[in-house]
Amino acid sequence: MQGGQNAVWATIDGTNLHEVWQSNLVQAGAGYRLTLRPFSQVIAPPFTVIRELNYDCHRASQGAAGFDCTQDASHADLDYLPTLSFRYAAADVTGTAVASEASGKALKLVGHLLANGTVPSANPAECQPALQTFVPGNSCNASRIPVNGTWVVADELNGKPGRGISMDVQNGVAVLQIFDYLSTGASTFHMGSGAYGQSAMDIGLFQYAGGRYFGGPARTGHEVQDAGAAYIDLQQADSLVEGTIQFPREAPKKIIRMDLTGHGSPAESLLGYWQLSMSKGNLRVNTRATLDRITDGVATNSTGSVRCQFVSVAERRATCGFYTVGAAPQEMASTTFFYNGHSPATGSVMKIKDSKGNVLGL
Repeated sequence: MQGGQNAVWATIDGTNLHEVWQSNLVQAGAGYRLTLRPFSQVIAPPFTVIRELNYDCHRASQGAAGFDCTQDASHADLDYLPTLSFRYAAADVTGTAVASEASGKALKLVGHLLANGTVPSANPAECQPALQTFVPGNSCNASRIPVNGTWVVADELNGKPGRGISMDVQNGVAVLQIFDYLSTGASTFHMGSGAYGQSAMDIGLFQYAGGRYFGGPARTGHEVQDAGAAYIDLQQADSLVEGTIQFPREAPKKIIRMDLTGHGSPAESLLGYWQLSMSKGNLRVNTRATLDRITDGVATNSTGSVRCQFVSVAERRATCGFYTVGAAPQEMASTTFFYNGHSPATGSVMKIKDSKGNVLGL
């Protein structure tokens, strides 16, 4: 199982952060074993220091991408996150957790898979595609899962009506919808689905007509024609928000995921609320910081004690440092990670909220 699947999670109470966790899911017999470790020290009632929580998990249903988990007996006297349920949606993790049996309060669970993480297989001999955030795969394969959403052809992005691509990859299955035009100029759409291969998909597209219109009665659409196959390749892209598509009867074209954040610079994509684990020598700093300003191309918090910037925009490599505050700031600790503006690829950091204060994740 290549060491299991690793992710970072945040449990959210309403719109407030409850806690941030590093998780590891491995197959254990006929089921699965989940381990949660908090980024920072957690003290649960009455006065229990939590360094690790362990769960026995099973698939929510046969072949499902979701898991239902119950805390094991290692903390039998602890009423803290006794049960949780989660599922994978490409590189994202989403679910719910019960805060305590006494309260019954439901917490939202959001997060993302880390680079080289794989979803455990029901068959130990089966090599599952790696669900990755950035770097090429593990010893199993080098699969790269795209960031789901709306994509466009790069050289057709001019602010005017044009073609669009909806791409969704979950649990090894890809759904592709193309919003395009007929030779007459009339708008139409093409759709197809199929297995997602190793960083690529080759999907037949079909045109449909006769379905239900806005305000109309129930009607079932029908296939009009087979338009041919579209081929999408992500293996050679610089990140998971870039790729190449070849439409039927066209040459390959670069595609990019629509960016609706309005970031004017790469540094602006770092603005938001972060959990950071930094180190230098024997010193380790775990902190949460709101990066709310850009100073000389560096994203910082209000005091300047936390500073983040891209070391290489092309490689999507960023670094964050913890500094003393004063006339001559000194870096006390730091961490370096890959970041595509959506989710970091390592477990040392997690972006929890965007620059507008919205909780990230599904």
